[in-house]
Amino acid sequence: MWPIGSITHLMGTWLVTLVTIQRYVSVCFPLMAGKWTSIKSVKWQTFWIVVASILFYTPRMGEYGVIFDNVQGKYVRKKSNWAKGEIYNLTYKVILYYIFIYVIPLSVLIFCTYKLIISLRKVKKKKTEIASKNADKGSDFTLSLIIVVIVFIICQIFNPIRRFLYDYFLEIYQRDCPYFYWYFQLFSGNILMLNSAVNFGIYFLSARGFKKKFLLTFGCPLNKVAPKSSNKLETDG
Repeated sequence: MWPIGSITHLMGTWLVTLVTIQRYVSVCFPLMAGKWTSIKSVKWQTFWIVVASILFYTPRMGEYGVIFDNVQGKYVRKKSNWAKGEIYNLTYKVILYYIFIYVIPLSVLIFCTYKLIISLRKVKKKKTEIASKNADKGSDFTLSLIIVVIVFIICQIFNPIRRFLYDYFLEIYQRDCPYFYWYFQLFSGNILMLNSAVNFGIYFLSARGFKKKFLLTFGCPLNKVAPKSSNKLETDG
């Protein structure tokens, strides 16, 4: 089951990156937004992210085979000879892994988030009565996305540290309880799960448009308008 988890993790990373790039283009290059942020374009971009994520982890699915062990009298997993090679492990499991899962997406996220923060500050400084009405919804979404990205970066940074410790600094006996790594891997795994669940709360609390649509969708009226009282003059007949 672990390949499915790894594939969804890679897809999630690049989908957050895609949404951030889309917002960056919309805010900083509005004339290009029609081409790069259209529904059709986003669907194709999402499709290729899914395909690329599956292809990236395809080699990992063939690392182990199942053979019958005559000594134990049962089927056991055995690592393929090509998966034990130094070139494969260095090129694929270290260089490509860190580049495509952490270096590129995190660099893009930091750059785009920095630009969005600058843009958001400019909007707040130059806001006028007319501009504020038109920009409030966009500013809310931009602010929500900035918070999502910052939380995402903080939560994601622990996993590469864990892998680096596991591969290069720890002996086999130091990977188990009660050593530090055992607790650190639990922490990094739980923080990743927390990151997967926290985005809804961020959008609900910081994006008024999202909150309004959510409440209306589930039948929660935002404002209850009291019925107007009719003032009728009563006359004695």
